[in-house]
Amino acid sequence: RAAKRLEASPRAVEEIARAVCAVSMDDVGLRALRAFSRRAEARDARDARERDGEASTTSTPRATVTYLRLHAEEDFTVGAFVFERGQTIPLHNHPGMTVLMRCLFGETRVKAYDLIDDAPRLSTRDAHGARGGEHEARECVDEVMSAANGARGATRILYPRRANVHTLSALSACAVLEVQTPPYRVGQGRDCHYFELVRDGAKTGQNSILREIAPPPDFVCGTFRDDEDDDVELE
Repeated sequence: RAAKRLEASPRAVEEIARAVCAVSMDDVGLRALRAFSRRAEARDARDARERDGEASTTSTPRATVTYLRLHAEEDFTVGAFVFERGQTIPLHNHPGMTVLMRCLFGETRVKAYDLIDDAPRLSTRDAHGARGGEHEARECVDEVMSAANGARGATRILYPRRANVHTLSALSACAVLEVQTPPYRVGQGRDCHYFELVRDGAKTGQNSILREIAPPPDFVCGTFRDDEDDDVELE
């Protein structure tokens, strides 16, 4: 079913981008998120020291990326994905949606692709049956998004037909603020589709090939606990 056309206008996207650029950890205002940031950054620093020493007991990241829901309306949602270092959100899309992302702390690598076909046939049923289609794509983003970049230029925008298929890989513990407009809505053509990279165009000089797949079994997105006693988030 075609995605319902609720796309944000260019002017609206520009206004949202300005607002996202201005958001800080103080605006989010959760002690649990600040506690996560402090503990994760301390552990990342400890792991770096151990890697430089004779022995390493570097912690293995949990598979579960967590999501902190901040606000939701019919036509947009605001939340933050919270990562430990090394965690990844696999290749996925936001059909008919505009997404604005910004690191509140830490840094993550963003890779994104344009699908060559503006109206690709995607089917979660086929993907679950290991019959997902293959789609030509062009890599258009490969960058590090960092809270250290400052507000200006630190917001990455993914458009309905540009840079929409993407993946995030945490280079350090981080929290990525994300505004989705409109939000996912199963049954209205805005279901999440996952992909795997079959051919890497950056290495071959050709277009990349992405194959639609079922949600990867090793990827889980849980709920970030917003209570003040947040020790279980990292320990």
